[in-house]
Amino acid sequence: MTIRIRGLLIVAGSLVAGAGVYWLIFHVLGNARAPVRVAAYPLALPLLGTMVGTLELITGVPIRNLDQGWQKLPGYVRVPLALVGSVAFLVALGKLLGF
Repeated sequence: MTIRIRGLLIVAGSLVAGAGVYWLIFHVLGNARAPVRVAAYPLALPLLGTMVGTLELITGVPIRNLDQGWQKLPGYVRVPLALVGSVAFLVALGKLLGF
């Protein structure tokens, strides 16, 4: 199995898991006779899997090997990339959780 196929499978599995967790939280537990107040934080895990799978699908490099290329970059490149990536992740997480 190639890395890109593995990344595609991770993305697909994460999307299915995310849909299942969403359905469980908002339809099953939310529509119970005595609604259970459950935080939507478990939805962050499928988002993480989707991001890892997308990185593997786009780059064709296993996620554990991406660190080697990251460490070779000079500091003036790593810092802005890390800041932009962190802000993008937090915005996506906030949108997913409804903030």
